[in-house]
Formats: sequence, C-alpha cells, structure tokens
Amino acid sequence: MALRELVAAEYASLQLFAPTWFYMLSTAAVTQNTVNYFASLMGSDTWVAQDTYLAGIGLGSILHSCSIMGFMLGYSTVFDVYGPQLCGRAQRARLGTLLVKCLLQGALLYLLALGPYYGLMCLVDMVPSVECSAEARDVTNRYMSLMSGTVFLEFAVDLLFKFFTNHNYMTVVYVMAVAQSVSFVAFCYLLVIGVGMKTEGLVVALVCSRILTLLGSVVVMVSRATDLGLRRRILSSVWENWGAMLRIGLACGANFVLLEIGYVVAICLTQLGGAVNVAALAILLRVEAISLSSSVALAYTTAIQVGNALGQGDEIKMRYFIKLGFFNTLIERLLFVSLFLTFRLDYIAIFSTDPVVLAVGADASYYLAAILVLQNLQQFVCRGVLLALGRARFVSLLSMFAVVVCGTPIMFLLAWFTDLHVRGLLLGVLLERGIVVCGAAVRSAMLRFSEEVARCDARLAAGFRKLEGEAVPLVQGEELTL
Repeated sequence: MALRELVAAEYASLQLFAPTWFYMLSTAAVTQNTVNYFASLMGSDTWVAQDTYLAGIGLGSILHSCSIMGFMLGYSTVFDVYGPQLCGRAQRARLGTLLVKCLLQGALLYLLALGPYYGLMCLVDMVPSVECSAEARDVTNRYMSLMSGTVFLEFAVDLLFKFFTNHNYMTVVYVMAVAQSVSFVAFCYLLVIGVGMKTEGLVVALVCSRILTLLGSVVVMVSRATDLGLRRRILSSVWENWGAMLRIGLACGANFVLLEIGYVVAICLTQLGGAVNVAALAILLRVEAISLSSSVALAYTTAIQVGNALGQGDEIKMRYFIKLGFFNTLIERLLFVSLFLTFRLDYIAIFSTDPVVLAVGADASYYLAAILVLQNLQQFVCRGVLLALGRARFVSLLSMFAVVVCGTPIMFLLAWFTDLHVRGLLLGVLLERGIVVCGAAVRSAMLRFSEEVARCDARLAAGFRKLEGEAVPLVQGEELTL
C-alpha cells in the first residue's frame, strides 16, 4: 500500500479513535478516579479512617463494575456487532430499530441480574474479617446497594454513545463526554464537600450527571429523528428475531464478567491482608480503568472498521484494518506502560498518604504493567476482531476456561498459602489474560473471511428482515442458519 494511502487510513482511524477514547476516558477513568479521590477525603482525619473509606468504596466500585454493570455493558457489545455491519451495507436507517431492541432487551436483563448482584453482596460478607476490613465492608455494601439503581441509566447512555458514533455524530459524542465528566465532578464537590454527604453523595452525583447527559441526547434525537432513522414504523419490528441478538449479547455480557471476575476474586481475597492491601489494590486497579479506556477505544475503532468492511464484503479491507489495529495497539501500550512505571508513586500518592499503601502499591506495579500489556492485546483480538465478527460464544468459553480452570484456583492457592498478597493475586489475573490472548490469537488466525461474510449476510437478513417489508439483500451465497 502506498504511503499516502497508509497515512490516510491512519488519519481516518484517529478521527474515530479520538472521540471514542475521550468519551470512554470521561465515563470510566474520570468517574472512577473521582470516586476514589472523594472517598479518600471522607476519612482524611487518620490513615485508618482514610483506608477504610478508600478500601470500602474502592471494593464496592470494582465489584459493581465487574458484576451487574460489567454484564450490562458487555451486553451492549451486541450493538458493536450489528451496527458497523449495517453501516457497511449503507443501512444506517436501521440503527434506530437496533437501538430500541437493545434498550428493551437490556431492561429485561437488568431486572433478572439484580438477584445475583445482591447475592454477590452476601458473598462479600462471608470473607473473614481482618483489621478494619469489617468496617470497610459496611461501606462496600451501602455503596453497592445504592449503585444498583444506576445500572440501567448508565447502560442507556452507553448505547446512545454507540448509536451516535455509528451515525458519525462525533460532535455529540464530545459534548456527551464533557457533560458527563464535568457535571459529575461538580456534583461530587457540591454534595460531598459542600453538603457533607458521603457514600450517598457520590451516587447521587453520578445519577445527576447521567440524567443530564441523557436529556441532552434525547433532545438531539428528537431534533434529528428522520436523519437518525427514528421513525414510527420501527416500533412494528423491534419485537422480531430477538433470539440471535440475545445469544450474541448474553455471550458478550458473560465474557465481560468472566474476564473481570479475576479482579473480583483478587480484591475479595485481598481482605485477608487487611484494609491496607485492599486500598493499594483498589488504587492500582484505577490505573487499569484509565488504561482500559484507551484499550477499549482502540478495539472499538478496529471493530467498527472491520464490521464496515465485513458488511461491504471486502476481505482485503478487513485484513488491512486488523493489521492496522494491531500496530496501533502495540504502540499505545508501550507508551502507556512507560508513563505508568515512571510516575507510579506520584499517582498512588494522589489517593493515599499512608506509607504502607505507597510501598505495597509500588511493589505490585510491575505485575500490573504486564497485565496492562496483555489487556490491550486481549481487547484487540477479542473485541476488535472476534466479537466484531460475531464470534461471541468462542470468546466466552475461552474466558470461562481461563478464569474458572486456571486463574481463580491459582489466586486461592497464593492467597491462603503465601504472603504475596497483592502481587500473588495479580499473578493469577496475569495468567488469565495470557491464556485468553493466546487462545483468541490462534482462533483469529484460523478464520476464513469468506465464511464470515456469509455469516454476516445471514445475521442481518434474520435480524432486520421486516423493517422495510422485505429481506435484507445478501452480498453472496444463500442465507445461512444462525
């Protein structure tokens, strides 16, 4: 490929990556680090009190993100499968139907997921109490109970972000990102510092910021209803062919939870070492949240480009975008890990002044750096390639093997029989990530792209057959059975 074409392709990827990364940074990294910062202020009179609130809210935030919130955001990945493929077929008008279908299915799954979520809270209480961990768990349970009411609101906002991205409304995406992050920080300062609310203030601030973003998005949708494909007749087709979407969505949701459950196990077992270890791990995992925003943004960029090429039936373009995404993934991760290892002590000191927490966090930073490298590769090969092609079942089964058979037993052994604490638990997560990356890379190398194009034909034909009163035309071959 000529240099000019390569530069043009890289520039097009950057135009898609920049607003996506900015949005994800504002929703994940800014939100979670703001929560940690204000949590540290709640008990700033002593180190023990500071560690209690930081550990309690940090544990609750991670458990919430890796369970019901993770499942719902994982389910929303179904939009990443269908949306780019529809756009590749020049059928953006069908994105309105896809959005409504995802919202309806998401509401049903949210109600069903509340039971296991409260069961997880009971499981946390079963972990033996060490030092001030019992007090921290009281904060954890209160935070998780309050956050359960915010899940569907965040799920809806995430779907709207994907909806506007596929319509190439990047200005709206930037405005959503700024509105969420700025309003959340402002509401936190007002409620936690000004009014004196603690755990409840953080949750109320989150709800207010998301409602503000949601209302602004609705205004845009109403004003551009025709252009966005939000017509009355879409309501006549939103109930059709739920089966295929649910199968992909449930597999994506399960995959997200399985990949993050290693962190849940790790931070629960860290309580055996006291609140100091929990606080250190919670701070380090906020670095993971920052890095995840760029990892997911890069994978999302690759997924959209691969999905568009798949919808067009262009095998050469698909292969090129996969190679381009892999190159961008490696460059970004080398830069991020270098910066993290250079400034790790300064970052940890933002949230805790306890010298023990600083020492534990700095010691475990190298293990986390290795995880961050594998995290980027995992997001690229799983979300950017396999999930974009609809291979959600394989990814979820691979994740189940890595977590249940390999990673979790190793973490239990290291927690009970060694004094590695945070380092040992991160070793278990590192093993899980390595298995997933290797397995997914082998499966990606075995893909037959002509077969993936045929599967795309069948998927779109089955899912959107009656929207316009006729079947979606196939690019090649006969319709396949999903």
